[in-house]
Amino acid sequence: MVIDGYQPLHPFQMTTSFDFDPEQHLTPAQLVDRWHETPFPVSLVTLARWRRVDRGPKHIKAGHASRIFYPIAAIEAYETTLSPEF
Repeated sequence: MVIDGYQPLHPFQMTTSFDFDPEQHLTPAQLVDRWHETPFPVSLVTLARWRRVDRGPKHIKAGHASRIFYPIAAIEAYETTLSPEF
């Protein structure tokens, strides 16, 4: 993805504060909570490992501290690739 002529070297999508909507994103802790009662619970460590190997739902880094967020649309798309009981 090219942003203002800059193509990031990392596999995550970059964003800026003006196009980031926190209502449409979950933090890693919120994602762990969302999946806690499913047949496929994960931990924060697992999510971090998945980010390093480009596995799991797509994520973005936003804000000054480059906090990790998961777009709800990406989470739902990933969930459709899992078992039907999910």
